[in-house]
Order: sequence, then C-alpha cells, then structure tokens
Amino acid sequence: MGKGKKNKNYFHNVAAGYFFNCLYYKKTNNPLALWSVYRLCREENIAIPEWVYEYFDKCADKLLTDNDLPGDKVAPLCSEALGFKSLGPGTPWKEVKKEIRKLKAHRAVKDAEKASPKNFRYEILEDAIKRLVDDFGPAFEKTDTGTINRWIRDYEETFDPKEVKAVLDEMGELFPKV
Repeated sequence: MGKGKKNKNYFHNVAAGYFFNCLYYKKTNNPLALWSVYRLCREENIAIPEWVYEYFDKCADKLLTDNDLPGDKVAPLCSEALGFKSLGPGTPWKEVKKEIRKLKAHRAVKDAEKASPKNFRYEILEDAIKRLVDDFGPAFEKTDTGTINRWIRDYEETFDPKEVKAVLDEMGELFPKV
C-alpha cells in the first residue's frame, strides 16, 4: 500500500477516507468524492473500483459525442460530462466541505461518548465541540450543540445501513488485511 512504511493509524485514515468518499458519491453523485477515491487508490496502489471506471466511461462518451461544438459551448459540455451540473444549491466543493464537517462532528461525538459514556448528552456535545476546535481550528468555535446534533442526524440519515454494508464489502475486496 503506497510508498514507504505505513502504520495501522495511517491505514485507518486511508480506509476512512475511502469509506466516506465512496458512500458520499453513491448517495449524492458529487464527482469530487469519486475523484477523491480515484486519487486515494492511485496514491496507495489500491485497485480502482469498477464503478469509478464506469464513471470515466460515461464521461468519455459524453466528451467524445459532441465534438463539433463552437468554442463557447466546450466548457459547459466538459462540466456536464464530468458530472458538475445540476447538483443542487452551492458548488460541489461547498457541498463536500459541509459533509466533511458533519463527518468530523460525528466522529468527535462518538469519541466523546466513548471517553465519558455516563455524561449527559449536552456534556458530550460540548466536549465534542472542544475536540473539534482543538483538532480543526477556530472554524468550529461558534458551533452550538443544536448545530452539532443536526449535523449528526444529517450524517446518520445520509448513509443508510445497506449502503454502508455494500461499501464495507467492497473495501474487504480492495484492502489487504492489516
């Protein structure tokens, strides 16, 4: 896997990145998540999943079909062919950033629950906010517990158990046992 010596923590981060981006792409069709999976697979010398190749095939078909367009139509065609059209409000980059924030909040709450399982929910959320500020900087300082709760609910609703199992099965085939 990749270059140089890797430890289990590094492997965990690679697997978590693959897991999140794979699930996020399958749920939203945001191509940035797919490109993240592709880059991760290339960097870590992991087999590229078939669904990534299927995306590339669709892009190639779209790019190579309308090859007699005037110059001002080329950029919109390329954007659409790569899947960057009609993803809803905001840009694909902003949408991924929002989902990563929810993922980080989810992890921070789960870590706080493990560290202090007898605490009240409010205390766990406050602890999670402190962890987020410590780990990711001041962008989380003004986050309140209600927002963290909403992010966690959104995150858990985004990834249904069947999709999670399918991705874990796929990962079992792609990643070597550590």
